[in-house]
Amino acid sequence: MRLGGQLRGRRVLLRWRGLSGVRGRRGQRHLAEVPGTAPPNPNGGGADVSSVSCGSAGNCLAGGSYTDGSGHGQAFVASETNGTWHAAIEVPGTATLNKGGSASVLSVSCASAGSCAAGGSYTDRSGHSQAFVASQT
Repeated sequence: MRLGGQLRGRRVLLRWRGLSGVRGRRGQRHLAEVPGTAPPNPNGGGADVSSVSCGSAGNCLAGGSYTDGSGHGQAFVASETNGTWHAAIEVPGTATLNKGGSASVLSVSCASAGSCAAGGSYTDRSGHSQAFVASQT
């Protein structure tokens, strides 16, 4: 996988209930797949969303982790612009830093549409957990 490339073979689903402006019949739960995370997943790795933030309706950022083909945890983000989700990408720079094989976005926050930040952690080559922060430009 290229740095910043799509997360091929990984499925990430966003699940929500009762968000403003998003209502189903009788309180149904809604499910939306994050583009770029769909099967087939030949390596059997999983993916999880740990945080979602919206600067305005339809302009959001989601972040979490996925298991790559080597069984290592990698950090990803996916953005929504004007109601359309874009393909999830590996957080730029984290693959190089994540020598211990455990990276994840733990929190995202958007002050306004297109102005978001993500924070998380990765494991360095010595096995120590380190923090990272990335901003959306």
